[in-house]
Amino acid sequence: MAPSSILAKALQPGDTIAFVSLSARLNDIFPDTLARATSLFQSHGYKVRVLFTSRQDPDVQCGIADRLGELREAMLDPDIAAVVCTIGGETFTELLPALVVDAALHAQVRANPKVVVGYSDNTGLHWLLHTLTGLRTFYGPTAIPELGTADVRDDQESPLTFCVNALFKAVTKAEPLGAVVRLNGVHAIAPDWRDRIVFLETAVSEADDLGAVRTAFADLIAQGVFDAAAGLVVGRPFGYDSKEAREEYAQVITSLLCDTHHGPLAGNRFPILFNVDIGHTTPMVTLPIGALAVLDSETDEFAILEAGVESA
Repeated sequence: MAPSSILAKALQPGDTIAFVSLSARLNDIFPDTLARATSLFQSHGYKVRVLFTSRQDPDVQCGIADRLGELREAMLDPDIAAVVCTIGGETFTELLPALVVDAALHAQVRANPKVVVGYSDNTGLHWLLHTLTGLRTFYGPTAIPELGTADVRDDQESPLTFCVNALFKAVTKAEPLGAVVRLNGVHAIAPDWRDRIVFLETAVSEADDLGAVRTAFADLIAQGVFDAAAGLVVGRPFGYDSKEAREEYAQVITSLLCDTHHGPLAGNRFPILFNVDIGHTTPMVTLPIGALAVLDSETDEFAILEAGVESA
């Protein structure tokens, strides 16, 4: 049985935010970008600590040990109120064997919950914390690609300003669950999809071809993700820039989910919302994972009904 849900306290000026790099290690490549992200938080009254061990060409196990140590430091230090990932990548799953069995870390997370923000490969961290500790985390912007890309404070109409403002609203004022195909086979952290609004996005350096999209959704269907789902929210797909292209993308998904007359999905009806600005999009909405939400096709409403954090 999954642990009961816990919420971190809302961030307050003066709190300390830790930057961690749990997958790609790009701090030394983009120091100015990281400095801008640091300045952004400082301009809102927060302190920032960058937890990063700089090494030249570390071997695989050394890199894993560094990332595990940095994450544990961020989660265990009582002076740190929030953890923001610097970027995604492709190697977070290397950390899972150690993190899954770290009962002391799980207990400390429950005893001292923190705001945790990231997306893309950091989905593994969200799943781990949700499934093994009950912590409500945030699928939202990271330091290098979003928060440090430009100083947006003088342009209140820019997509990046929307991204920043949405993040601060989510983590200072305040049950969707996100899926990654390769993570769904990691049973120790796989969520219970029953009665959940599933949110999905496809994200690569180039647009996924429709064959790859079809394969990915077929895999999720075969794994039972949608057998008892309450709804599906699909992120605006990267690289599908025209209305016609996005319609073709949606057709691949609906042909698998909506046009079936056999199997467990034949009698399962749930609303589907396409082209939502989650994940690898600009602007980007910040979603609290596991919060109560409504997805109503009759009123065209998708809304989060619960706070992502406790009032301070």
